[in-house]
This record gives sequence, structure tokens and C-alpha cells, in this order.
Amino acid sequence: MKRTGNTGIVKRCFRHTQTGSVLIISLLILLVMTLISVTAMKTSTVEEKMSGNVRDRNIAFQAAEAALRDAEIYAGSIASVTAFNGDQTGLYPTDADPDPFDDSTWANSLAGSYSDAADDPKYIIELVAEGEGAGDELNIGNYGESSGSSSVNTFRITARGTGKSSTSYVYLQEYYGRDM
Repeated sequence: MKRTGNTGIVKRCFRHTQTGSVLIISLLILLVMTLISVTAMKTSTVEEKMSGNVRDRNIAFQAAEAALRDAEIYAGSIASVTAFNGDQTGLYPTDADPDPFDDSTWANSLAGSYSDAADDPKYIIELVAEGEGAGDELNIGNYGESSGSSSVNTFRITARGTGKSSTSYVYLQEYYGRDM
């Protein structure tokens, strides 16, 4: 402290020793917080897309399940296996081998209904075997014995369901046996 004259006023002299380190540290903290928030936003966006895809797949699965149930009803109502001559839409004879992953197969298919899907679910029915011992290779040979019939027609049903977007598909396949 210095005294100036007789006035009794005291002046204090400080040296300015600040070098701007607080500014640098606060900018670094701000940079780290920005990186954390950008990463959190990207993670949130990816998780939202993932949950949307899971929902879309679930809708496609439910549509394919509904198409399988429709196909079972349709296969149960077919009067005879002569309908499987290759002329009717969605019905394939034993020697046909339709490719379920080819879009042309689904252009000539039967349609089910499911309201949440972008497109109606579709199904095809193939005659695998008919008559006596038809289900032996699939281990459903005793299927018709409960009704007194020993002949079973075996069908392979393939269903394709679509989700909310028309680019997501689920394929399901089952074998269905019916008394002759």
C-alpha cells in the first residue's frame, strides 16, 4: 500500500496475474458437453429407427400369420385336389416348385386380409402328396385316423406378410394335412 501525501487516502496496487486459463477450461468443458449431447442425439435417432423396424417386422409377421390362417380355411374348403393342376391362381401341383422369394410368384397368389399392413398378405398352396401314406415323410400319417379316414392330402402353405412399409416382408411356411 502506498500513502499519497497527507490526505490519508490509501491506494492499493495489484499485479494482474490472470492468464486466461478459466476461459480455456470453460471452452474445453463446453466442447466436451457438446460432444456428449451430439452423441446422445445420434444414439437416440438410431434407437428410434430400430424400434420402428421392430414394429414394422411385427406387423409383417402378424400379416403373414393371418394369411396362413386364411390359407388353412381355403385349403380345407377345396373339394378335390384336381384344382391343383397349375391353372388356378395360387395353387401349385406336386411337381411345381414355386420360388417364394421371386416377386412373380406373388403376382399369381391368393390374398388374405390384414388391416395394418401396407399390402394385403398373400399365400400360395402347394400339393405335396395325396392319398394313402401322403403324410408319412412329414410324420403326419395318422392324421386322418381320428375320423375313420386313412387318406390324407398334404399341403405346403407359404405366406408372405408386409409391414407398414412395403419393403419389409416376413415369410412363413407350414404343412397342412386334410382328410380326403
